[in-house]
Amino acid sequence: MDKALLREKISKQRLALSKSEISSLSARICSNALKLKELKGAKNIGIYLSFRNEVDTTELISSLVALGKDVFVPVLVNDKMEFAKYRPSAELSKSKLGNPEPAAQVIADAASIELFFVPGVAFDKRGYRIGWGKGYYDKFLSENKKNIKVGLAYGFQIVDKIPNEKHDVKLDCVVTEKK
Repeated sequence: MDKALLREKISKQRLALSKSEISSLSARICSNALKLKELKGAKNIGIYLSFRNEVDTTELISSLVALGKDVFVPVLVNDKMEFAKYRPSAELSKSKLGNPEPAAQVIADAASIELFFVPGVAFDKRGYRIGWGKGYYDKFLSENKKNIKVGLAYGFQIVDKIPNEKHDVKLDCVVTEKK
């Protein structure tokens, strides 16, 4: 199946999730993410602010802050994805893509962020992902190859194989509600 059809199919499934399903599945996914051995030694964590029925990262962000981690979230700056320091009390605005981002931004040095939790529409068993097709994450992650890259996904978002291209960045692992 090509990327466009796969994106459409999985997006429809994800948009059909109820609030209670999102909450329940996200809690299990976040619990599994907190068990990652790679997370234990990392001080600076990049993570997305969820929207469009993505895995809800609210609980995970709160847990990371409680563990003393410095949390950074994506922001668009001059049509390029950067990461800004997350502050729980910060006012959020919508980016031009519609996703939430901090209104006041202090841009981080991406090399200092050891682990990134990455969203996606679909993921395969090899670690490749399909996003919304804009390439922001692939561009960013290709410039920061040494960082650990972890996808967060509902089980139904995992497929056998996604057609990948030269510019696609492979994740180190994907966390679901099952594992």
